Amino acid sequence: MREAFRCGIPSAMLHNTGGVTQTFVTLYRECVTQKKIMKAYENPNMDDLAKLDIVSSELWTRHVGPSTVEMMRRLEERAPEKIRSAYAVVDVLQDNLESIVEKVTACFASGGVGFPELSLGTAEQDIVLLAWHACMVFDIAARQFRLIGDILYYLSLCLAVVSGLLSISAAAYKEELKATAFANVNMLLLLLPMTSAFLAAVMGKRRHVQKWAVLHSSSRQIVSHIYIFRTRVLEYDEQSSRSHPEEEGKETAGSGGSGGGVRVDKPSAREVFVERFREVYGFALSNVGEDCLKDDSLLDRPLLSDQEAMAEFKAKLKDFVEDQILQDERDEGKERRETWSLFSCRRCRRRLSMSRRSGG
Repeated sequence: MREAFRCGIPSAMLHNTGGVTQTFVTLYRECVTQKKIMKAYENPNMDDLAKLDIVSSELWTRHVGPSTVEMMRRLEERAPEKIRSAYAVVDVLQDNLESIVEKVTACFASGGVGFPELSLGTAEQDIVLLAWHACMVFDIAARQFRLIGDILYYLSLCLAVVSGLLSISAAAYKEELKATAFANVNMLLLLLPMTSAFLAAVMGKRRHVQKWAVLHSSSRQIVSHIYIFRTRVLEYDEQSSRSHPEEEGKETAGSGGSGGGVRVDKPSAREVFVERFREVYGFALSNVGEDCLKDDSLLDRPLLSDQEAMAEFKAKLKDFVEDQILQDERDEGKERRETWSLFSCRRCRRRLSMSRRSGG
């Protein structure tokens, strides 16, 4: 059990069994789940040691001491999220079958083996929040570019239609227009195509629709990488990369015949995520331009050390996910259902018409 905790191996501990797991379950509860209570003591190691359930008289009980309590406390301080998600406490007397299955499933689906590197702190959460901030900035800027592009496009289209109608009317009713202000019509026929061409030149120069496409796709790519990284699947699954030791041995073998090759450590999931985020962010900036994302109306980057700013940013992030990310999924699902219902109605009508014909 000590080795499982030291190595960060996901484990399910059975409580009320009278064995070694019961002792570590009580230690886990005192040092992890009830951490606020132990802060009030002057000597928490001895107080926690006195609360352990050691109901056995075997030799392993002699190795349980203050060092065991100190190990648990250090692991909780080093990786609080990992130690709370990778270890599950199963009470064999009180838990039902469904809760046991949920706890064990969540325990072994929490991630790979091992703790994060030392002095990591909240770097993983911080980089995810920064990625969400970039995603929100890209999405806001993309909607602005799309709005401006649509306005210019429809305005140019209206001017083209009006100029076409005026030119046709001037050619068809030339004699009737002479008695009116025909000179004004000629002036409009000169100005409207020039204005339409100017708007088309602005659209081609500013590339609003192209910028919207780049920013929107980059925003959704960042969202995809965030969810893949948080669930530790595909390229971010560290456990799958360690499941083929024979292949790693072939890769690390030297080519000079001595077999003394140098082993190259694979980057962690956090490093891979940072690299992918940099690639997407750099691609967006290279195609759009950094000046386009420095508008004051865009979202300001929150200070990670400011708790109030982070709370406000997380509230905005929750609204953004509900309004933009999840809404897109709902709209796509609604379109699929409408298409399928329309297709089903057509099939029903065909069957009904065929049955009527056959019955007639």
